[in-house]
Amino acid sequence: MHLLSPLVFPVLKWLLTRNYHVLMEGDGPMRDRRGELRRWGMRLPRTSYPFQETLDLRARNVFPTDKVTPPEPASILLASVPADSPAMFGRSDNYGVQIVRRDDAIEVFPRMCPHEGACLDQKSLQERSLSCCWHGRRFGPIFRISLPAQPAEFVGPFHRFVVSATELRIVPIVMNDGTAEADWTAAATLRTTA
Repeated sequence: MHLLSPLVFPVLKWLLTRNYHVLMEGDGPMRDRRGELRRWGMRLPRTSYPFQETLDLRARNVFPTDKVTPPEPASILLASVPADSPAMFGRSDNYGVQIVRRDDAIEVFPRMCPHEGACLDQKSLQERSLSCCWHGRRFGPIFRISLPAQPAEFVGPFHRFVVSATELRIVPIVMNDGTAEADWTAAATLRTTA
């Protein structure tokens, strides 16, 4: 064994160092993000769980509370949404959305993944969906407006989106008992306005 020591210990050291760097590369940003979400008032009830449970991308491990402050309502001119990058509303929590212009439509996507709380900003949009950078969960648009826009209203658990021919008005809805467990990434319900 003494003869193998000069060979075994450098290899062992290399493996442990590499493993540490791989772990810190993914774990550090996740810990930072979860701390940020807690400061904003989000509830992350579990800090650890078995590996098998982490594979369930439909599981919600991040929940809004009444301590999360909704942003002020805002109006966004549809013509001002750039074609090459999303326009952002709010911060990357349950109230935040990103507005994307595509050929003949405006699409609205969430800014936070409910699985572990990853920020979805600036992630690649492929085939009308957004992909989470941490675990790959895919999200379709919360709603889509064909251009030229027709007056309509879309309602989700945390937003009321009012569409006119020229603008999108976003009105946050204060969390209540009925929305405490709601999924902010689900498709909004269309209510046509007269």
